[in-house]
Amino acid sequence: MTIAVWKPLNSVNCVRKGYNQNGKIKRYWANTWKNVGGIKNGEATPEKVGALKNLISEKNLNVSWGNAFPQNLKEPFVRQYENKDFNHLQNIGTDILYLDFDKPDTSVTKESSLLERVNIGLSRLPDLGEYSRLGLVAFYSSSAYWKGANESEPRIHVILFLDKVYPHDSIYEWQKQFKEDILDPHTALRSQPLLVANPVFEGIEKRKIEGDQIIIRPGEKLALPKIGNTRKTTNKKTFDFGRITISKDREEWLKIQLENARKGKLDGRRGEFLFNLFQREIFYNRKNIGELLKILRNNPILYVDPKKNDRDWKDVERTYERALDYVNKRLLGTSIKDSKKWESKVICKPWLEDIDIKALPTEKCLILIKSPPFTAKSQLIEEYIKHGGFDSGIYVSTDISTIDSFTQEYPRWKSYQEGGKGKQDKQRWMPEQPWLASTEQSLTYFLREEAGQLWFPKDNPPGVVFIDEAEAVNMNILNNNSFKNVSSLYEICRRAKSVVLLDADITEEITGDFAQTLAEQGTFTRYSLVNDFDHNSHKRIQMLNSEVQAMHTIKALLDSGQTVFCHVGFSDSTEQRRLTRLYKFWSNYLKDTNAVRAYDAQNVPAELRRNPNKVIQDWLNGGLKLLIHSPWSKRSWNYNPKTKDAPQFDANVGIYPHTFFSHVNINQQDWRMRHTRQSYIYITPHKTYTPYKDIDKQEAKGLILFKDELRDQVLRSVKNRRADEKSNVKDAYMELVKRGGADLLTEFIDEPWHNEFEKSVTHLITEAGEEAREEEARKAWEKPRTRDRILNAFYRESESNEHYAPGLTKDIGFEAFKDLYFRDEKIKEEDLDDILHIWFMSEEEREHLQVDEPVTWAVMKGKLLDRIDKLVEDSFPEGINKFPEIVTLKDRDRLEIFVTQSNKGQLGRFVRENLSSLRDEIPFLLREGYGNNYLSIIEDTFDWFGLPWVKEEQYTKQEGRKIAIIQEYENLGLVKRKEGINLKIKDINENISKKIKNRENLSYREKEWLRTRGTNYTITLEDIKHRKLHNAIFREKNFSSIQHDIRFQNEKISEGLG
Repeated sequence: MTIAVWKPLNSVNCVRKGYNQNGKIKRYWANTWKNVGGIKNGEATPEKVGALKNLISEKNLNVSWGNAFPQNLKEPFVRQYENKDFNHLQNIGTDILYLDFDKPDTSVTKESSLLERVNIGLSRLPDLGEYSRLGLVAFYSSSAYWKGANESEPRIHVILFLDKVYPHDSIYEWQKQFKEDILDPHTALRSQPLLVANPVFEGIEKRKIEGDQIIIRPGEKLALPKIGNTRKTTNKKTFDFGRITISKDREEWLKIQLENARKGKLDGRRGEFLFNLFQREIFYNRKNIGELLKILRNNPILYVDPKKNDRDWKDVERTYERALDYVNKRLLGTSIKDSKKWESKVICKPWLEDIDIKALPTEKCLILIKSPPFTAKSQLIEEYIKHGGFDSGIYVSTDISTIDSFTQEYPRWKSYQEGGKGKQDKQRWMPEQPWLASTEQSLTYFLREEAGQLWFPKDNPPGVVFIDEAEAVNMNILNNNSFKNVSSLYEICRRAKSVVLLDADITEEITGDFAQTLAEQGTFTRYSLVNDFDHNSHKRIQMLNSEVQAMHTIKALLDSGQTVFCHVGFSDSTEQRRLTRLYKFWSNYLKDTNAVRAYDAQNVPAELRRNPNKVIQDWLNGGLKLLIHSPWSKRSWNYNPKTKDAPQFDANVGIYPHTFFSHVNINQQDWRMRHTRQSYIYITPHKTYTPYKDIDKQEAKGLILFKDELRDQVLRSVKNRRADEKSNVKDAYMELVKRGGADLLTEFIDEPWHNEFEKSVTHLITEAGEEAREEEARKAWEKPRTRDRILNAFYRESESNEHYAPGLTKDIGFEAFKDLYFRDEKIKEEDLDDILHIWFMSEEEREHLQVDEPVTWAVMKGKLLDRIDKLVEDSFPEGINKFPEIVTLKDRDRLEIFVTQSNKGQLGRFVRENLSSLRDEIPFLLREGYGNNYLSIIEDTFDWFGLPWVKEEQYTKQEGRKIAIIQEYENLGLVKRKEGINLKIKDINENISKKIKNRENLSYREKEWLRTRGTNYTITLEDIKHRKLHNAIFREKNFSSIQHDIRFQNEKISEGLG
């Protein structure tokens, strides 16, 4: 159950607290009740629970909530609280956590708002993580409206939503830990009425509470924390060195560090201690860094050796500044302006056309030009060509949209695709163009290869090479196709007279180091021009706290008659659904489908790409209120009409709930509407602390192998840079725009859940999202060709043989089709080729592949995949050696898999140490962090392979089950009574593994014993199989067997020759 609604049949006022001049009115519990409704397990959402609470208050209903439904829903039931009589109530657990904060807390005052009370309460409970991300419903308890209540007591009820159903007893035991000073744990008892009806005040006035009476906040679900012997609290106290409040954790930390200092454990390493302390604190909590600085200043022994007096406070401040600079460089990269390797000419101009073009060199030179968006970098290219008198050139960018925009504006340049998109078309067309615009991946068609050498058309290299969006071109080397072909770009640059690299953001780590190496190899002179002008100096940017707040902001802007450009950072696999969700909701809200437009890379009109000034101007004049874009428009595209009276967007709203879209790209996307000066930006607060030099560590362990070639070294730098810029996107963006002079606001006074709109908008958006996903599948179902393609992607094993496996064409309804549609969506052919190929390789083969193609990260991926095999190998049936082979098992409909604690720990440690490098490489490593929940990795693996699973948690106690399994084996004569317990357990475990491999059924006690060793999963092996997945597994398995046979034969030949 989640929430039952109980109605008392006698003593009807017992569900209402009452107060008069003498205080609380005594009530007597009813012992006969009737269930009149409720919300069942699996159905609860903040919106539904909040709506039920509001209904009870608004209708003044005489009911309470209960923690369980009665056994008979139609008949009255008896509930005797004093005897804790649970006999008439169901005992199936619940998936909500009902918290009653009723203990005094000095942080609470009479003026504390409901949200402040919620935050104070949740902050005192351990292991909730970032509780601001949790979905919840919160409201005042009845006693909060009584004027005689203790003003330091929170007096609130908070309902959190759990990730699964937990037993009532488990929830009660967890809450009971906090009964002394935080919670009333009785809200977890099945027999406890939960009072939510309006209170009664007789002869006295009800206390008036300002602000919200209820908070309904969508968000993440919570895994019930484990019960511990000790618990952390965050009771606050005031120190005597100013008005600093510190958490209990910080106080304990201070005690430990002071003790270490007095024992001499910090002697000789205080500098290192301070730097590492500042670094981590700045990364996670730079907003409150002042608290730490004051704590240190008040405790000098932490930063100065009293025997040597070797450091003063200014030294501490310098260490802090050094740590701050280090963290910022990790997040933003080192600007080429600050590089010691490049001498830069620094200007500050809104237009590059104002510079003296003749000051730029033109012979055997390499030029870096860093200048913000909207400063006419493209126009500078044409001026430079005239200045140098060049008769040929190549323009390079990684985005096709950038190339299309550039060639349309400057007709002398021809796109690499104008002669056709096929390989032979490009090989014919591209070498004939004196002025060619191409991606770095296709430049290989410009050159011809003979005898292992690259040759230029007519043996004549281009006069000048322009690499636009240079940082993005270098970063794209993570793409395997780009890595394979980028050598063509390097060779073209080495042979050109002049190479010019342009970007709004040029870092020393990526473009700077690449250009320096290229200059040294080609004996170029180097020149760097940095334009310090930043349009953010004309902008006001308000940071938002959530996606819901962003929606609230859009509503407020539209309600006030303003037009809005909304740019979002959704992934390719979900953006169509999410854009449809936004489009449908706002179209319904505005009651005008023409007032809203939403586009991703797949459905954007060609004319909008080519001529945005005319198209958008016509739309705005025609009544457009809201334009929504996915990341397709982040570069070389903008709305910048030339006429002064052209309509403009009044505000931008950015929504970035994931970390894969960098701070630079967010800044670029926010400048697509060139004249808009007000922005509201939501960026996920998720942070992943990446240890120093991840790649160095992985290289030292042999997980990553690089050659000394330029492309390998660029790849190495890019991999590090990518991990850094994703580690804390929000802080990186805020630092970037603040440096640019933006008026940056971080406090948002009006929380979105403070009004009726939030209560409806989140529900409608969630519902609309489900409808959009359903509509997407429905459209595929209604298109015969698409439907047939999806159905033919699967087959029934029971209807197939080794020669023929017909697709699914019979007896498949829409609901079954919908599941197949989304199952097929997960399986990408390139992932199959990559992951399965590496999975079935030997370690030696992986090392060879890594050396030849380091961008495959074959060794590191292989180590992870081997650990997944190790995790479940004890459950492999006979003949199975690799996890993917489970999918191909025949003649059974399920498989029992158990995961031991030790194997889970090995996988967890490897993922924890290498997640920043692995997450973009493994299709089933979907989460931004796993914490200690490493079983989620195997569960995500099950899901990716289309294996439905049911989980049985590990037992916390084993002694009784150990005795039972030993007795069973002794009685069967499988172990000797006189043997030691450890030897018996070893034999038992080996026998159970043997039975699993031989497909023998386990006894009840054997299954129970397995659950004391780890977690059990039951995998369903469905008759319907995914064709490409199965074929790929069989192909790689057979290929691996052939390779093994070849190696075996080679070894025999070698032995014979010896």
